[in-house]
Amino acid sequence: MFARIPLTLFFMIKLLMTELQSFSRLFLVLSVVPMRLIGIIAALLTFNRPLGFVAIPGVLALLGLMARQAVILVEQIETERQERSGA
Repeated sequence: MFARIPLTLFFMIKLLMTELQSFSRLFLVLSVVPMRLIGIIAALLTFNRPLGFVAIPGVLALLGLMARQAVILVEQIETERQERSGA
């Protein structure tokens, strides 16, 4: 099971790279993950909750949502940049 993790990460990064078409945009999107993990760990420690069976799917879902929102934000910024330079 753990042998598939690097392959999955590779395909995820490859998919994001083809969608974003830039290493800097890819870095911006992937920089969300460590910051969100810090927030998750802080919340679990604050409320004295373990990272158990119920919390792990929630963490994965939250990371996926944050990555999707980061992609949308980067695309919106690029759209507004193009509109400003074209106007």
